[in-house]
Amino acid sequence: APHALSRAARCKIGEFDHQGLCNMAWALATCTVLDEPLLASISSAALARLGDFLPQDLANTAWAYAKLCVQDQPLLAAIAARALATIEEFTPQNLTNSAWSCATVVMRDLPLLSSISARALSL
Repeated sequence: APHALSRAARCKIGEFDHQGLCNMAWALATCTVLDEPLLASISSAALARLGDFLPQDLANTAWAYAKLCVQDQPLLAAIAARALATIEEFTPQNLTNSAWSCATVVMRDLPLLSSISARALSL
């Protein structure tokens, strides 16, 4: 059954909006399901729609990939760039999830980490 669900989700991934993509990644991570084909599909679709992602979507997607120990550098770099552009909209929870994700996947994005720190101090 899980393989059938994964196949069905991959077939429909083009119909997912930003929140659907984020929620799918979050659900996989929460259930600790390392479905690499589905995560690759989510990544491709997310890269195409990253401009629509809200701060919570960015933080939760980064958290999901980090929790599953998936080193998707193109996705994580794009999330970091988008986060930098919208850091003033991040809540304390978004900042915490983003910082944890960077630490977990050993992503040393100093501009992002500095921006997370500055934003946290301004709250």
